[in-house]
Amino acid sequence: MTAPKSQRQAMANSDMIIGNFELDFHHGEIRYKRSIDVEGDRLSFACINNLVYANA
Repeated sequence: MTAPKSQRQAMANSDMIIGNFELDFHHGEIRYKRSIDVEGDRLSFACINNLVYANA
């Protein structure tokens, strides 16, 4: 996905709690990375499974 030049600055200033958008200002390419907070717990197959399927 790409962002038009006129919208790239607005796209770069979005606040996210978990995960983030990455924007290539030169080409306008948009990527999204998501993370998982396991504080107070431990990373398990179920946590990873839920993270992967939420992104798909």
